[in-house]
Amino acid sequence: MTRQIPDTVIYRDQKYVLAGLKGKGLLTPTDLNIVAQVFATACYRGYYCQYKCIDDSLFLTELILFTPANQLPNLGDIVPVKYFTEEMSQYQNLKIQCPFSGGLVIVQNLIEPVGTVPNPLKYEKVVEINFEQGLLHGEIDHSSKVNILRSILDEMLSKITDDPSELPDKLSQWMSSPEQLQEQESEKFRRYFDEQDRLEWSFVEGYEQQPSL
Repeated sequence: MTRQIPDTVIYRDQKYVLAGLKGKGLLTPTDLNIVAQVFATACYRGYYCQYKCIDDSLFLTELILFTPANQLPNLGDIVPVKYFTEEMSQYQNLKIQCPFSGGLVIVQNLIEPVGTVPNPLKYEKVVEINFEQGLLHGEIDHSSKVNILRSILDEMLSKITDDPSELPDKLSQWMSSPEQLQEQESEKFRRYFDEQDRLEWSFVEGYEQQPSL
């Protein structure tokens, strides 16, 4: 699967990637009676959003769809416009308050560009922000905790082979033809990825991966 375009969140005047969601009320095109009609390999949902926390309230501020602008309705005074190609459109300068109650895990500073959706273990900064009916209710910085989890995985990975210089090739080989590796090496890679799956969201509870597919 191709790497998916994520939603983004502007928080404290900084841009973050939205990696996890827990709760209800985060506005999407469906809530605005808009149906994405074209689905791209890099965006299976057919849209992506930008949200912004303004004066401790959460708003939908931008919406991009893989749908021609002439097939979309206006949102109040906002008219959809062409975005890069005829098949894409954009709603700019929106300010629609989200009645969101729950939490968002937002991430910043990508360390390793792997996977199709944002993995919080691959980002330097990981923050959880919580809302009640669209109003900011609290913030938890999980960056230090996630860094510890990442160190555990890095140590596991370093022990897979005696020669660190061989690791990139061994990893590539395991991803494409694991049967060609020695049984012991293959088993170590399997344990590593199983542990990565277990730890990826272990620092929070009840979150769903974003973007949803």
